[in-house]
Amino acid sequence: MKKIDKYCINCNKQLWETNKTGYCRTCFNKIVKKTVKDKYCVGCGKLLNRYRPGKRCYSCNMINRRKENPLIGNNNPNYKGGLPKCLDCGKILSNRYNKRCASCARKGILNPWFGKTILIKFCKYNKVWFKSSWEANFAKWCDGSGIEWKYEPKAFKLELNNKTTHYTPDFYLPEFDLWIEVKGYWRKDAFEKYQQFQKEYKNINIELFNKDILMNWSIV
Repeated sequence: MKKIDKYCINCNKQLWETNKTGYCRTCFNKIVKKTVKDKYCVGCGKLLNRYRPGKRCYSCNMINRRKENPLIGNNNPNYKGGLPKCLDCGKILSNRYNKRCASCARKGILNPWFGKTILIKFCKYNKVWFKSSWEANFAKWCDGSGIEWKYEPKAFKLELNNKTTHYTPDFYLPEFDLWIEVKGYWRKDAFEKYQQFQKEYKNINIELFNKDILMNWSIV
């Protein structure tokens, strides 16, 4: 920024190139600011900032907006105290941008384990968290054998007991176009899903590696 061949109207002081008022800063504060009239809100008469755009204060501006659009802010039937309600349980939320509370958001397909007791021993191998040591050891065996693997890359939709659920095989081997289910212990619901998957997706190749196979192959 530099000074230009332009001078203050009042004191003839040289001005900077960014100056658009025609006055230097000192003269602007002494002369121009004093001539600016005070602004008052047309709704409540409150003194406004001289340079605030508009004719109303914030409160009156919101009231005017609600008259034009009755669903703004607290007048919205989905709001109470300015905060939204959960669409499922009606609980008051702390964030006006959320639609569901944390509990309802985790239900159903978002978290099929919601409300259940989880007895899973997670194991980490090659930056991947596995749900059991059986799965982690199978991934190690694949790496040692030079076999490419993907862990739970896809979930398949199933119709079981007149309900829609999902089944996710543990591994997919792209080289063989083969899905692998690793199970050291069967839960009843997991076994039913596996059987239903075989019935609905007959064109998909899937193999079961149970405890006996894994022990015989010295995978674990």
